[in-house]
Amino acid sequence: MPQFINIHVNCGAAVPTIVCEFYNTSLPTIIYEIMSEFYKIIAKTKIVFLDDWIKKRQGILTRKKRIRRSYTCKLLNSSARKFSYHGLLLYRHYNLKRHLILNPITREQVTFDIPSGTIVALFFHPIAKEYYSICTRYLEKLIIQQFKSFKLTSLLSNEVDILTGWKRLHHQVPTFSQSHIVKRDAVYWMAEENSLNSTAVPCEELVIIFDIIREEFRVLSHPGDKCESQVLIERHAQMHLLEKEGVVSFCMITIHNEHRVKMQFWTMEDQHVWSQSSQTIILEDMSVQRFPMRYPHRKNFEVKPVGTLNGELIISWLWRGVFAYHLRLRALRKLEFEGMEGSHALIHNNTSLSLRNLLQSSKSM
Repeated sequence: MPQFINIHVNCGAAVPTIVCEFYNTSLPTIIYEIMSEFYKIIAKTKIVFLDDWIKKRQGILTRKKRIRRSYTCKLLNSSARKFSYHGLLLYRHYNLKRHLILNPITREQVTFDIPSGTIVALFFHPIAKEYYSICTRYLEKLIIQQFKSFKLTSLLSNEVDILTGWKRLHHQVPTFSQSHIVKRDAVYWMAEENSLNSTAVPCEELVIIFDIIREEFRVLSHPGDKCESQVLIERHAQMHLLEKEGVVSFCMITIHNEHRVKMQFWTMEDQHVWSQSSQTIILEDMSVQRFPMRYPHRKNFEVKPVGTLNGELIISWLWRGVFAYHLRLRALRKLEFEGMEGSHALIHNNTSLSLRNLLQSSKSM
């Protein structure tokens, strides 16, 4: 128990911030190297922490970090392959089953392989008092889907049993591209269209819930009206799961054009039931003169609310920027930073949680 208190409680006060990741579009940004039997692409990724609400009008305070990552395929938008939990950023290489866990504050990073699966979540177990991960995999030509939970310390020390203990899933496996939400006894995801077999997710299975105590998955329909089958994929692309003011919430977006965006929010109540009423936020005066597009001649409706911070709803609009909408004042502002238009944002809690101390404490228990 002293080790738990030292690591989990005294690891440093969690400071919520916004983290953006983007690439310099100028060349060269990728270095090719021959590694064993394949080409290995080394990319330098810029991670920017935005603390502009601290200095307010005095400007944005940024801390830039660079990490080295490896790929075996063409470099894509990496924001779809990372998520944040309690000060840790987890990345997955696009093609291989290699993962990287990084704490940008302590600058510690650990790389490990899971040959037969993909990590889709990190969480803290309220009873075991340890950090765990959830891993999923496909078997038999993408027909059978399985999951297994691993202790984080076993992953960091490369002591993972990948052969036994897998349980079968009878519905959509949560994909890695959607950041998860962790509450005390459950983990939440949005399911996403399976790009491997081109299957659309039914409305009734769009939200996935993992019961931490029982280690069971269940699915939940999105709130509001069901979607017509002809536009199922298009409508689901405009739906998002997020934590809004500490509550699991669901957002349905309607974009009339680049000038006006409608967001409708429902909150999750007890027993995993969506609220009967919803809250509507309309972003108006979003003219391209006020908020220019990086590529003005290309339609771009990739808008995603990522969470709330200090009374503001943080909105990521790819190739347009990251915005903050004040929920009480109903005022919209853009978080200005050079090159941010080509990035996605997420809410990240800065902590001094040490990967090295996690391993040492697990050995001493």
